[in-house]
Amino acid sequence: MLPHFIDHYSSFCDKLFIYDNFSTDLSPDICKNNAKVEFLNFETGGEIRDDVYLTIKNNVWKRSRGEADFVIVCDVDEFLYHNNLIEEINELIKNNVTLVKPQGYNMVSELLPTKENNIIVDFKMGVRSESFDKVIIFNPNKIDEINYQAGSHKCFPVGSIKYSSTIFKLLHYKYLNLEYLLARYDMFATRLSKFNKINKLGIHYSFSKRKIKNEFNNLLSICKNIVD
Repeated sequence: MLPHFIDHYSSFCDKLFIYDNFSTDLSPDICKNNAKVEFLNFETGGEIRDDVYLTIKNNVWKRSRGEADFVIVCDVDEFLYHNNLIEEINELIKNNVTLVKPQGYNMVSELLPTKENNIIVDFKMGVRSESFDKVIIFNPNKIDEINYQAGSHKCFPVGSIKYSSTIFKLLHYKYLNLEYLLARYDMFATRLSKFNKINKLGIHYSFSKRKIKNEFNNLLSICKNIVD
């Protein structure tokens, strides 16, 4: 997923800051091959810690004040989309828009993307998900605090607030191949921190394989073409 994320965002962003929890895969090597990417580590002792993630997302963008017209704060499986993306972002600047809340979609496929794929062009099928209507793009110079809540599904921004009337989409590439999904959930379930368990965050990783399969197959049966 990381190469597709870098390809997508580096096509219209000046700089990408990728925060990594000391991955043991090829993530550092993938990132160093793109001059726009700054690769940064953070430590959670190998655990999934939504409190740590929240602190990062609520603060890292502030370093872009005075440098960027907009920042995008998102996970590696979240892709901001519009069929005229660069033009529409320029319109946001022109119209003094300060925040965008895209429509969320869970993208679904029986196949995993390869390095030869353009993930947005080749993986177009998805299902509308209002829980993924997330404010991931905003003006760092006009927003004082974004105040994300757990998972960044909700936020309570402070500052000059003007939302976009243009409909952007947030493509969430989570349900790509059932075997991949099951393996991912199984791994994450073993890494849930005490904080997450107490606050019931990420508990979907502990769902039974049967429940996960049913959810995947249901999405697959009702998915539609999302990409124009």
